[in-house]
Amino acid sequence: MIWDAEVQTEEEEAPGHVEAVNAIKIAPNGKFIISGGADRYLRVWDTVTGKQMRGFKAQDGEILSLDISNDSKTVISGGNDCVINVIEIADFSLDQALTDHSDCINCVKYSDNC
Repeated sequence: MIWDAEVQTEEEEAPGHVEAVNAIKIAPNGKFIISGGADRYLRVWDTVTGKQMRGFKAQDGEILSLDISNDSKTVISGGNDCVINVIEIADFSLDQALTDHSDCINCVKYSDNC
């Protein structure tokens, strides 16, 4: 299942990224992996089966970086659309968008004490 946040609907399932993958992170709880790429999607993968669990259009531009919170509940992403998004992993709802950047977001990282 792929969730389109702009129109709040599910789209048909895709086999994976259709463009370059730029960032991959294993969740601290070990249950899933999140990848982000040039196709603007974050994709959640099951660590046991290797199958895609969900996909979500997270940015309006290429995703360049991502990180997962220590409690494995949120993902932060940044890209060439100059926006940092904080997203709830359970339902892919946008928690916060930080939009005051004037150039690409090349790296995002949660603090170790979050």
